[in-house]
Amino acid sequence: MRFDIKMKVKASVEMLIKGATRDQYEKEIKRAIKKEIKTTYQYTQKRDIDLFRLSEKLYRKDIKAWKKVETNGRIPLKEDTLRSIQIDVQIQDTGKHRLTPIFEGQRDKGWENQ
Repeated sequence: MRFDIKMKVKASVEMLIKGATRDQYEKEIKRAIKKEIKTTYQYTQKRDIDLFRLSEKLYRKDIKAWKKVETNGRIPLKEDTLRSIQIDVQIQDTGKHRLTPIFEGQRDKGWENQ
């Protein structure tokens, strides 16, 4: 069994780096989240813990496939069980001021009303 993780994330930036672009922030956020998911999966997989509840997800989506691979009510988790991790990041604000544009050309909701 292989699983794909897809996440949509709304992020706030607490500290701005002069000259950094929105794309640079989004890439770094994606990289950090992806790394955290992989590290967490590897840690829990080695300890036979299904932290992301992959067995349950398969059971609810395709019980026939689950029955073919389950052992003692759980599917075996291997290093390559996570096939892909896709992160979609939307930067909303700076955290300090919700309606302050943090990147050139950005228009936040409600900005025109100020």
